[in-house]
Amino acid sequence: MPELTAEAIEVRDLVAQVAGNLERRRGVWAPTLERARQLAATITDPISGPDARMRIATIDHLLALRADQPGEALRLLDECLAGIEGLRALHRERGSEEAEFTRLNDHEWGVRLNRCQVLQVLGDWDGARDDVQRSLAMADASLQPHHHRSASLVSAVAIGLEREEFAEALALAQDNVRLCREHQPDAMGTALLTLAQVQARLGDNAAATTNADRAEPLIIDDPTAMANLHQLRALVAMAQRDLTGAEHHFADYAAHTADHHEVMDRHHRHEAATGRAFLLHSRGDLRGARKEYLAEVERARAGDDPVRLAGALCQLSGVTQDIALSKLSLTRITGRRRTMHEQALAEVDQASEHAEAAGRRHLTAGLDVQWAKYVAQYQQFVDPHDLRSVQRGLERCLPATVFLHHATFSVSTASGRRAMAHRHAAEAFTIAFALAFVLGAKEVVAELIELRCAAGQFRVDVEATRDEESPTSNDIVELGDLDDDAGGADTLGPADTAGAPAGVLLAPPPPLLFDPGRIVLTEAFGQASRRYGLPADDRSPVASW
Repeated sequence: MPELTAEAIEVRDLVAQVAGNLERRRGVWAPTLERARQLAATITDPISGPDARMRIATIDHLLALRADQPGEALRLLDECLAGIEGLRALHRERGSEEAEFTRLNDHEWGVRLNRCQVLQVLGDWDGARDDVQRSLAMADASLQPHHHRSASLVSAVAIGLEREEFAEALALAQDNVRLCREHQPDAMGTALLTLAQVQARLGDNAAATTNADRAEPLIIDDPTAMANLHQLRALVAMAQRDLTGAEHHFADYAAHTADHHEVMDRHHRHEAATGRAFLLHSRGDLRGARKEYLAEVERARAGDDPVRLAGALCQLSGVTQDIALSKLSLTRITGRRRTMHEQALAEVDQASEHAEAAGRRHLTAGLDVQWAKYVAQYQQFVDPHDLRSVQRGLERCLPATVFLHHATFSVSTASGRRAMAHRHAAEAFTIAFALAFVLGAKEVVAELIELRCAAGQFRVDVEATRDEESPTSNDIVELGDLDDDAGGADTLGPADTAGAPAGVLLAPPPPLLFDPGRIVLTEAFGQASRRYGLPADDRSPVASW
């Protein structure tokens, strides 16, 4: 047993009671916490005193997070780390048993994981990664190695997604599912939900839905996990262009967050507010939606999170553009419509600046396509004679199209992520074609066609060939197997292949119209290289697409 006084043991029990009440929203926890504080202040023992104060600090850091004070939460956790090191040195001096050091490892694991999560809130992803790696190392030397490793893997996956290290995030999520299946079945719900979140980011919505369905009955009593589930379902519905489903799931998300507001962190409170804005937008209340989105932009600015701010500005721009396109009385005056359209473009510009500053290349390119899309919409529905803006839109869209197209076959892109990259590239091509047609830019149209064909990726249509009743063995999709790099981006099946799956080209294609060594859209390619860091394509030219 640890060398703790009776008072220190009572503080531990009181803190555990407070933590349980906070998590379950049961009972009145404030008097219990105050009793623990008073008791901890009376303990003078060199081991029991620091232990009691660290237990109190752990609860205080949770309260600071809920009060939107992540800096204070980080300070409290740093105090805990200092206290752990002090106790470790004291135990070494006393020659304490190994069990004492294992208990300290267990405590440090929890502090490291909490610190990692606070750093994520603060946007310090490098620091968060360092702490999660330390927590993974500490888990193996703790009292509950499998439980602790599983919890650390969940945070490691979140960091991998944020850093756009998709292959690593997927591998970690799959490792966690295997770990829980073999050693920690009570954490399987969280592991499946984490895997579903990765699959949704990779664009495999069918697999994400399957694993979300499997996770739901296992996490039904965890308010935070259920908030993640509602948000995931809403985002999957949006990705599938299912506005009715998205409305339903965003409504569930907002209601759940409101019902459990005392245990929701600021991420879910803010995301639920964005969901309410989406509901207003989809129901045609453009003014109400814009008001909600403006509030989210201000919250994102205050939180000093450039990626979140970029997303909020992009969402705001969408409703601003819809106001510009609206035929309702609020935009009857043409000048007013022009003002709102230019405001939407300015909001996308701001979003793009923040995305670029955060190193989000794909997001930056997507925002550039969004800017061009707004130009195309306004020219089509409001001002068909504004060809100067159309030219600007095309110039903005072409480098993004080149970059996004490159992402569909780049070996640096995680295999599963290519499906999503392909959809983004397809939209970019559509908008670029539309703008080029309006301008009568025949050579640009020809080069866009050539670009799309010359580097095209011929692959099985996964969604078309998936067995709907049994997606994969164990219903857990191994995305790395869907699109194997070893086959090469330009591999074609033989012309006489019998029984080939749908989506595979069977007839030999016509020859290239251009020299296969020529780089089409040369200027746009150079701009893409400078703006997005497009890597050089070192593959040998092919004589046929």
